[in-house]
Amino acid sequence: MTKQVKACSTEGCDRKYHGKGMCMYHYQQHRKATKPVCTEDGCDKPYKARNMCESHYQRWLDDGEREDLDFDDFWEFVKKELRIGVAIGNE
Repeated sequence: MTKQVKACSTEGCDRKYHGKGMCMYHYQQHRKATKPVCTEDGCDKPYKARNMCESHYQRWLDDGEREDLDFDDFWEFVKKELRIGVAIGNE
């Protein structure tokens, strides 16, 4: 019995399956197209943390404006980033 190799689900593509039903090429294209961008006005760079690109995030850290991050916000951020479906830290 031979093992059947999955193929890319993109129409017209016969490359080998990699992830999310797509070949490596289409998977990378999908990731690039769906990557969130910085939420600062006029900035379209990919986000690094707290919905900001690396430069805006670093500026935020350097300005010392971290007091607005409370414990609940932190866990919501962690759950979103790690795609955790259950509440962490809540009893």
